[in-house]
Amino acid sequence: MTIVPVQLSERITLLDALRGFTLLGVLLANLPAFAFPESHEIHHWVNVLSDILISTKFITLLSILFGAGFYYQWMRLHEQPNFQVFYLKRMLWLFLIGSVHAHLFWFGDILRIYALSGALMLLFPLHNDKVLLRWAIALIVPLTALAFIGQSMTPYLTEDYPTGEGIKNAFMHGNYREVLGMNWAIDPIRHFYKDSILTLTTTLGKMLLGAWLASRGFFADPLSFMKSQRAWIWSGLLIGLPSSITYWALSTGRFEIDSPVMLWIPFVVAGGLVLHSLLYLSLFVRWFNRIQTSRLSQLLQSTGRMSLTNYLVQTVAGITIFYGIGFGLAGTMNHTAVYGYGIIFFLLQMLVSNWWLRRMPMGPVEWMWRKMTYR
Repeated sequence: MTIVPVQLSERITLLDALRGFTLLGVLLANLPAFAFPESHEIHHWVNVLSDILISTKFITLLSILFGAGFYYQWMRLHEQPNFQVFYLKRMLWLFLIGSVHAHLFWFGDILRIYALSGALMLLFPLHNDKVLLRWAIALIVPLTALAFIGQSMTPYLTEDYPTGEGIKNAFMHGNYREVLGMNWAIDPIRHFYKDSILTLTTTLGKMLLGAWLASRGFFADPLSFMKSQRAWIWSGLLIGLPSSITYWALSTGRFEIDSPVMLWIPFVVAGGLVLHSLLYLSLFVRWFNRIQTSRLSQLLQSTGRMSLTNYLVQTVAGITIFYGIGFGLAGTMNHTAVYGYGIIFFLLQMLVSNWWLRRMPMGPVEWMWRKMTYR
């Protein structure tokens, strides 16, 4: 039997809508890296709230959804004799798309980590949901915490790493050659020398968590998991939110783990950050159940079906609007204005995605990725 793509009638609408919703959070989290917003007075607190409520939460949700998508693909195709070769080829093409994204456009690419983590998922027993959950928890909590502690002991800046002022000048005022050079200078140190072990560990754990949720039928029938959702909401509020505040304090230098007695903190924070994301997941599921036949639901689903295209378009828009090689608006807005721009741009993305999918079966980058994978 030939491996063929999933048909539109087989898609799970909740997954698509969640991807669309998650893209908004990813956009808001990434925009400051393009805009270099001024921070003063009340806008400083907007930035603080963004760091606490948005940073890491939506990339966690995206990882969970990636894992769920992998599980459904595995369920549909794993009995095919060439499934592993097919899937590794699919991840290879995703890695190459991410490499083009990182080196020719923006160093903050996440696609390569997703491709590597996706390939590693083939090593886990997807048919055994209990073992899957144990591995997910092990990677998300103790192993992520240990990787975080190890990363904090590793010198971040090397002789080859550019200064903050140099990075800012290249992106705000440089030509494309200078932007390109800065991407190449930052990317290998930031994403592979410094962060790769931590990022791979936590991303793989979150993907396995998504696969476990899919194996339990959460995305296909979320109303059967109301008790779990209540637990995630309360644990997200009582553990997740304080963990996010602690992580913000650690990452901004306002709080330091300067004693062995405090080494338990990264373990709580690692799990708490995921609980914060599960809080958002649960709230969205309940909200989506009320609006799933509405126009807004359709727009979110369309945006999610084109998630890869929309993610890359967000980068192109960020460069065009803010970098010196575009309109050069970097440094001219405060945080509030930047996030306002992000919300307006995302609304535009929803409308364009819906317009496109009324005429085409999928987004252009999705089509290219599928064409390269399925030939």
